[in-house]
Amino acid sequence: MQEQLNRRQAGRLLAALALVPGVAGMTRTAWASAPAAAGVNAGPGLPASLLADLDLLRQKRILFLHHSVGDNILEGLRAIEATSAAGARVNIQDVSAAAQGSAGLFEIRGGENGKPHSKIEAFETILSSAATGPFDLALMKLCYVDFDPSTDARALFERYARAVDTVTKARPGLRLVHATTPLTPYPTELKWRVYRMVGKLVWEDEANLKRAKYNELIRATFAGAPILDIAQLESTRPDGGREAFRLRGETFQALYPGFTEDDGHLNRAGQAVVSPAAVQVIAEALRRA
Repeated sequence: MQEQLNRRQAGRLLAALALVPGVAGMTRTAWASAPAAAGVNAGPGLPASLLADLDLLRQKRILFLHHSVGDNILEGLRAIEATSAAGARVNIQDVSAAAQGSAGLFEIRGGENGKPHSKIEAFETILSSAATGPFDLALMKLCYVDFDPSTDARALFERYARAVDTVTKARPGLRLVHATTPLTPYPTELKWRVYRMVGKLVWEDEANLKRAKYNELIRATFAGAPILDIAQLESTRPDGGREAFRLRGETFQALYPGFTEDDGHLNRAGQAVVSPAAVQVIAEALRRA
């Protein structure tokens, strides 16, 4: 099922990118050198399937716990909405409005960046409380800043899995979408190349390794459930190749540099990839529910 979702995501990505003048067919160099020119809000319209997904989302109550990369995803969603000739809109609101009972995508910046356990605890707490009323679907994502070379990826994942168990018991009718954590690019500056040659630790290599280990556990444990595979999307180049690096005999994903301007957050080109996929995965999950 997840492979089918990945194939559908790829098809949706190609359709979305086809709407962006100057983006489809770009070489890797051209894309990386002109990220500000890319944006899904420049096209003549949206595929019917994406419009149907947006229409479904706007009828449901969705909780999204996130921080800054989540803001980027929502920016991309608003850009998609602006492209829609049909005026499809998902009602994005602060979670404080959730108690009113209306449909919408309710966002919350739970926990603190750099303290991933606090984010998971916030997600668990809000969904274990009856104060916010019912939700149809919930999604939380950690961020690249929540991982460093000292992170215990398995312990962090196990904390998330316990939260999922608690939430599932508290809200048996709730549909959950799981998310892999965003990545950072593979550093190629001379300093880091020398560090690798002499066997010294490269901070971002080790941090991306920990992100990859966490993501592997998400994919393996929740293989039969809906997954928004942000890392997979971020590491897929426009030509279909994979942005990756080798460390201690293993290959790990990295963020494609053309999708970011600050080595972490998604620029408009990155949003044009991740945001349509997020809409699709959420809609697929709602239909399966």
